Amino acid sequence: MPLTDTSYIPCVSLLDFYIRDGKLKLNVYARSLDFGKKAYGNLMALAKIQKNVAKVLEKEVGELSIFVKSAHIYQEEFDLMKKIIKEAHE
Repeated sequence: MPLTDTSYIPCVSLLDFYIRDGKLKLNVYARSLDFGKKAYGNLMALAKIQKNVAKVLEKEVGELSIFVKSAHIYQEEFDLMKKIIKEAHE
C-alpha cells in the first residue's frame, strides 16, 4: 500500500524498457531479492509486465535482465532450499 505504508521500500526499484532490433528489452534493478520464496514470483510478474508492454507497443519480447544488489535466502528457508536442490539433482 504505497500511499499508507511509508516504511516499506520496494525491492524492485527501476524498470528500464528499451527497443533494440525491433524487440522490447527490459533491464530491472533491484536492491534485493529473496531467492528462497519470492524471486520466482517476482520474475514471472516482471516477464508478464514486459510481455504486456511489448504487446501495446506491437513489438516482440526481447531479453529480460535483472541486476540485484543483494540476492539472498533467509536462514529459516535453508532446509527447504536444500531439499529442492537435492530433489532437482536426483
